[in-house]
Amino acid sequence: MGKLVLFGSALLIALILLAILDTSEQAAIGLLKNEKLVLFQFDNPEHKAILNTPTQPVRKLPDKRIDALIDAMQKLITTNVAGISANQVGKPLQLFLIAPPPMASSSVPAEVFINPVITKVSGQKVCFWHGCLSAKGKPFGKTATWSEITLQAQDARGNTFTRDLKGMDAIVAQHEFRHLLGGGYHDHAKEFHDEKELMRLIFQKKEIYIQACDDKAPFLLSGYQPGERIEEYAKRTGR
Repeated sequence: MGKLVLFGSALLIALILLAILDTSEQAAIGLLKNEKLVLFQFDNPEHKAILNTPTQPVRKLPDKRIDALIDAMQKLITTNVAGISANQVGKPLQLFLIAPPPMASSSVPAEVFINPVITKVSGQKVCFWHGCLSAKGKPFGKTATWSEITLQAQDARGNTFTRDLKGMDAIVAQHEFRHLLGGGYHDHAKEFHDEKELMRLIFQKKEIYIQACDDKAPFLLSGYQPGERIEEYAKRTGR
């Protein structure tokens, strides 16, 4: 009888914990019918906590709430916007979208990465001038990323897949992955230019939008270890 009581108590605790996790994820998604998403901004005091805190894993797939969130995020991707992460719209989940080449368009479905892990990286790095939907009106910043990466993630159906990315796809994926880790390019860059000035410098060939760089350049994913899940990164770094 004592063993049955202990088993019953353990089962009850497990069910309570699962209920708490489900409630937490519902609150994280929090997408109401026909809700219009708001792009969170780093300079907004009410948005800072979500944008600067590592995101939570998506535990249930498929999920109609996740599908609705992805659809709503897709509508925010317009021409020349290459990607968007869930915490940029106030949903602290490990989920980002990358718009397909050659030009981002809200009419073409983006590729969805859920619970992503960077499993493999190149030895070579490239420097790129980053801008951000969550840093509207702010200067672009120059940071380094790996020139090639391998990403393992899940799709909206819960299927695990792997993508080898290079060039702009790799840069955009790492930009969005930085969001999921918490923070943005402005936390790492040391050189900044406003958009008009940057375009002028590039036109005059005094700056290059993307170029090879070495380990001395400020690194966008500083602190992250390849193969590490975001929750492992958060625990290791105390974030």
